[in-house]
Amino acid sequence: LQIYAVTPVPENIDVLQMDRVPDRIKSFYRVNNVRRFRYDRPFHKGPKDKENEFK
Repeated sequence: LQIYAVTPVPENIDVLQMDRVPDRIKSFYRVNNVRRFRYDRPFHKGPKDKENEFK
């Protein structure tokens, strides 16, 4: 079982670009009804094996 944090990627929504829209409404559209997410996996470089020429 692996657990990763995900970040919502909002689609191009016109509400986020309007100046007159309150911040609470913009915040709602950033995280709700989102179809795409991005996640970052940690990368751990293992010890080098001197006998393996490919690593």
